[in-house]
Amino acid sequence: MTSSDPYSAFRLNLEQQKKRAKELLRDAKVFEADSLQRIGRHGNETAALTLASAQHCLARELRFTNWAALKHHIKAMEQQRAQLSSDVVLDADLRTMHIRCGHDIQTALINAGLHGEFNVQIDPFVQGPVTADDDWLEHRARFIHEALGKDSDMQPETVLAGCRDEERRLSQAISDFERVVLWFELDAHDQLILLRCLAWFADHGMPPRLELVDAADFPGAQRFLGL
Repeated sequence: MTSSDPYSAFRLNLEQQKKRAKELLRDAKVFEADSLQRIGRHGNETAALTLASAQHCLARELRFTNWAALKHHIKAMEQQRAQLSSDVVLDADLRTMHIRCGHDIQTALINAGLHGEFNVQIDPFVQGPVTADDDWLEHRARFIHEALGKDSDMQPETVLAGCRDEERRLSQAISDFERVVLWFELDAHDQLILLRCLAWFADHGMPPRLELVDAADFPGAQRFLGL
């Protein structure tokens, strides 16, 4: 079966998959029940136990159409990994800002060759008041301090300064950058921050180029929540 490691899909290796197919076929030929069921589940009868049927089973378990599609995917990933180690800056063609709701993928983006400005928007709009009042940022800062910051050394003035800085950086995205890339997941926390960013651009003007990373699936991953 596929690994429970959530990152295993990004480390698929063809030799490893060939070895797994041989092991699956070996177990099926001695009538190991689980192996027979796995191969049979993907359209191969017990009487037709071959290496090809075991390879097809593994490919289907990894959610590929067939073994050839799995091989093509692994080759493409190897080529992309080679590009990542070549010191090429992938977003150097345009002055680029990457907007995310936290610092969690910043290092990964840099390692992937994306060296543009990283803009963190972390106001948790999924919690607390969001009003149309002129002093709505003061309301937000007060809520964040009372709900989330009382047990820390964070002062209300510091929270408000952070809220205002997020607004300033959204304004900077319009004035100082040629491309803005949005990196948000599917949960409510991310989606409300995404809506805030889009509302800002709708009210204050669009960047010359606005991109949204949209990856709802990744081949080989059992559980991929998407961006």
